[in-house]
Amino acid sequence: MTGFRVQDGAGHRLDETYDYTSCKWGEAQADTTIRGLFDKFKAIAAREFPWRAIPPSSASTAISAATRSTSSTGNSSATAKSAS
Repeated sequence: MTGFRVQDGAGHRLDETYDYTSCKWGEAQADTTIRGLFDKFKAIAAREFPWRAIPPSSASTAISAATRSTSSTGNSSATAKSAS
C-alpha cells in the first residue's frame, strides 16, 4: 500500500473545510466530504489513474500572475477567474 503525508498547512485547510461543511450541511456531509478527499489522496498516491505533475515553472508563473492581478485590482474573485 502506498502512503502519503498531509502537510501542516493542508491539514489546517482540511480542518477548515470540515468545520465549514459541518456548519453549513451537517456532520454527516462533513465526514463524507473529508473521507472522499482522503480516498482521492490514496488513489493519487497509488497512481490509480493517469495524472501528471505541474512543472515548477508553470506553477510559479501562475502564482506570480495571480499575485500581480490581486495586488493591482484588490479583488481576489477576479484573480480566481483570470487564473483559471
